[in-house]
Amino acid sequence: MSTIDIVLKEGYNYAVSLNMQQKGSKLSSCVREEEQTTERYYYDQIAPTEAVDVVNRHSDTPLVKTNYDRRMVALVSSD
Repeated sequence: MSTIDIVLKEGYNYAVSLNMQQKGSKLSSCVREEEQTTERYYYDQIAPTEAVDVVNRHSDTPLVKTNYDRRMVALVSSD
């Protein structure tokens, strides 16, 4: 590999890494960024449900059975 190829390759890598640092990610609005301070954290995922119409003005609120799943996220140290 010639010296010119190495210089062009390093220049390209520098330009790409510099642009990546200066511009925000296009997908950052599609993800949730949070800090995890505990070893384990749980997320509840609620399944879609149907809305219930209100029939009377002062009637009781109907109970709607909602299914959900629980997910655990655990921190793992890596070296």
